[in-house]
Amino acid sequence: MGLYFRKRVKIFPGVHLNISKTGTSWSVGPRGASVNVGKKGVYVNSGIPGTGIYSRTKISGGSSNYDRDKHYSSKREQENEAINSNPLRFILTFLFLLASVMIPLLTSASWIWFPILALIGICCAFIPDSKTEANNLNYNADKVEPIHIIPDKVINISEEKYVSENTSTLKENESHREENILKDSVIHKLDPLFEESARLVVNQQQGSTSLLQRKLIIGYNRARRIMGLLEKAGIVGPANGANLHDVLCKDEVELAERLENLSDDMFQETTKDTNIEDNFDKSSRLVNIGIDLEKEGMIDEAINVYEKSIIYRLPLKHPYERLAILYRKRKDYENEIRVIKIAIEVFMKENERRANMVIDEDNSMYNQVMQALETNESIKYEDGKWAFVQYDVMSYITRLEKAQTLLDKSKNKKE
Repeated sequence: MGLYFRKRVKIFPGVHLNISKTGTSWSVGPRGASVNVGKKGVYVNSGIPGTGIYSRTKISGGSSNYDRDKHYSSKREQENEAINSNPLRFILTFLFLLASVMIPLLTSASWIWFPILALIGICCAFIPDSKTEANNLNYNADKVEPIHIIPDKVINISEEKYVSENTSTLKENESHREENILKDSVIHKLDPLFEESARLVVNQQQGSTSLLQRKLIIGYNRARRIMGLLEKAGIVGPANGANLHDVLCKDEVELAERLENLSDDMFQETTKDTNIEDNFDKSSRLVNIGIDLEKEGMIDEAINVYEKSIIYRLPLKHPYERLAILYRKRKDYENEIRVIKIAIEVFMKENERRANMVIDEDNSMYNQVMQALETNESIKYEDGKWAFVQYDVMSYITRLEKAQTLLDKSKNKKE
């Protein structure tokens, strides 16, 4: 355990003797504007009493006890040499601070001189060193590299041919680099697991959403979205029952060709915007008719009208929910399963469309939106406004599993 000793002795107002284990030093001036003189050097202490805010500036050097290595000691020697190169700075600072205490104390002068003289003394501590500036100028001048003059050369025909061939090669490399950048930019806009998913599907020759879930450890929503992107890229074909897709690439060579030919046009929505509003109006009118028919007890007619309204594949919840309920009551589980599958496909596409709109507006929300798609949750801003709202697809998936279970039970009873 180390022992320490420090004592501060007041000689007279404004002058103190500091005694410690390493030696003695003198402090001249009041709190907040004082000069400390000791064997380690001369320091100017300035601050605001009572606030804990202060600064300590060294204006003259002494012997250093921190000679840890040659580099460090040489650096300290250079600093001390630069500090000691202007003794006028120390003399003026010391005299003004001493005068700020002694003049009001020993004479009848007003104490207003104390802050004025103390401020002048502190300002003197920051007098620039002309020698140091000159050394810096000389140092920068020494760093100027000499100019190498290359003699003129006569370029002959063979050299011109060599230069032209190299120029054409550089242009070809630059064009290939631009193509790779365009391809990478297209892939970058897609899911980060798009390329890995494509290789997995091609190597396994299995276009299955569950395969992506198992191998990549992701949720159903994200796996279904990636499979849709693979379909648009021409790597897999359309779904062929039970979410299975035909793999259109036989090996990684064909896959590499498909990836090189990717373009933004492949991933554009193919929906005809001109017909969306008309189809929406038609579907809404059919839904209203179905509601009226249900109220009148005409269930068969209401089912037929609801079936016509879902032909347009629009994200209207009412016809899908009513059809699922009515078919469940009639124990027509096969039609219930068919309607629920259509609803899952429609609302997943709508959720993906909304997610892409949010990401296009703010790329920083990509990870948050992707996580929300997997968990089937919506996102709110801190002020309570909705940033991303999506349909509850998980409720349809749960209902689909229940309908499938009821269908299996009904088939077992018949057998």
